[in-house]
Amino acid sequence: MPDDFPAQYLPIRKIASGGFGSVWEAREKHDPDRPVVIKIPLALMDDEDRVRFSREVRLQSQLNHRNILPVLDHSLDMANPWYAAPLAEGNMAEVLPILGESDALALFGDALTGVAFAHRNRVLHRDLKPENVLVFAGNGGGRRYARVADFGLGRAFTRDASFRTASRLGAGTPGWAAPEQWTDFGGVDHRADIYSLGQILAYVLATVAVPDSPLTRRLEYCVRTATAVNADHRYRTAEEFHDDFRLVIDHPTSLQRPVDTALGLIQALIENESADLESTRQLAQFLLEHRDDFQLATRTLPRLPYVLLQALLAHHAPAMLPVLESYVSFLEEPLALDYVMTSLRFIEDVLGISPDGATRELSLLASVTLAARYSIAEANYIVSRCVAAERDETVIQALAHHVRTHPAVADWCRANLRHLSLPPVLLRAIEGD
Repeated sequence: MPDDFPAQYLPIRKIASGGFGSVWEAREKHDPDRPVVIKIPLALMDDEDRVRFSREVRLQSQLNHRNILPVLDHSLDMANPWYAAPLAEGNMAEVLPILGESDALALFGDALTGVAFAHRNRVLHRDLKPENVLVFAGNGGGRRYARVADFGLGRAFTRDASFRTASRLGAGTPGWAAPEQWTDFGGVDHRADIYSLGQILAYVLATVAVPDSPLTRRLEYCVRTATAVNADHRYRTAEEFHDDFRLVIDHPTSLQRPVDTALGLIQALIENESADLESTRQLAQFLLEHRDDFQLATRTLPRLPYVLLQALLAHHAPAMLPVLESYVSFLEEPLALDYVMTSLRFIEDVLGISPDGATRELSLLASVTLAARYSIAEANYIVSRCVAAERDETVIQALAHHVRTHPAVADWCRANLRHLSLPPVLLRAIEGD
């Protein structure tokens, strides 16, 4: 233990030591239940190191944020400088191997948030790396969280500053520092921190994520943009980086086409053999939200497994009606003949499942309109079967009105339905009476 250990603290153990000095776990004599860490620089440090240590204390003292390591106590007496900070569980490099993907990315998000706060307060770090991101246990059993530490290479800047200092030509940590830090350290700006954050994100993904997983691919853009060699090609601000990162983490489907998301939801329901009210709610909501997406509707709805279609129409009829209305409107576009048959088989399934009058009316009228437009033998048979099976009087009245007001439909009905036993109101409409 150093002879000049701060008198108000009880040393417990040495955590680390090296060219910078030593770091100790300690307890405050007046509050022994609160563990702290004491950082004591080398007694023989040169003037530049003294400036760096003072800068670290000063910058961390002025940044009051959950994701930046606070300075609890300090002395900048040049004969015996030190500072005290909360004791961490470890740094990111030490803790990552025991974490899952979600918790690890949450820690990175904390670090990104802390750096964004520092930048808003005109403070650069310039030595970001996993060892300088400290990890703390969550309160009350909550998740671990991270705090950015070691602002020794940091500096304050102003909006109009040229960023020029008398510092040495290059500084930082190889592998984490931006390229410009090795050629013009005094001239770097906040984008150097963004580069280092991108390298940290790549490290997190390499450590905890499944290689080439969907999540890794979605975050690849963030990594590539943050770590661009040319600083002008990086994110403009840490907040912009943060927004992209959170978009991917909080809304993973935001980078997918709606049709791909819908197909993914359908596949998950099939694999889990789930078709109850709760399990199909998300799919119904998603279909409703994206009901105006032509590709989603025409690719997913006719190919729904019968059991899922049955569940959606049974449990979510109010949501599915506008979805089907949009789908029917899309059928007014020119269609390939094989897709006409796909659509008619789907509509026949809807009619076979749904007891809802509005859904049945929409579907039956759409089916006869398609059959009249394309006049395919198999289509004629399917639609004739649907009309003959209809028992809802309101739907039959609606079909009769549709026949009267659409001559092409009336012609189709006369050619294909006369041999069926139909309600008189429909027969009169077909005959033109």
